[in-house]
Amino acid sequence: MEKTNARFMRRVDALGRVVIPKALRDALDVQPGQAAEMYVREGCLVVQSWTPGCVFCGETRDLSDHLGKLVCARCGEQLRRRAAPATLHRRSRPEARGA
Repeated sequence: MEKTNARFMRRVDALGRVVIPKALRDALDVQPGQAAEMYVREGCLVVQSWTPGCVFCGETRDLSDHLGKLVCARCGEQLRRRAAPATLHRRSRPEARGA
C-alpha cells in the first residue's frame, strides 16, 4: 500500500455521496465495487475496507454460513451447546402412543 499525505476536499451530493479521490483509492488499493465500512471515531469519519465477520462477535476467521448469516467456529460451538439440550431424546407421552 502506497502512503500519501495529500489532503482533499469533496462536497457531499444531494444523496449523501462523496467521491473518494483517485489518488486515495490508488494509495489504499480500493477497487470498484469493493465494500467499505464507515463509522465516527473521535469526531472524524473513518472509511475502511469492510471484511465480513461473525454476526455475533465480528471475528473474520473460520466463518461458516448458518441460515444465510456468517458465524465463526467459536460462536457456532456455543450455539450448538445451547441448542443441544432442546433436541436430546424427546420422549413421547404414554397417552399419545395409545397406552
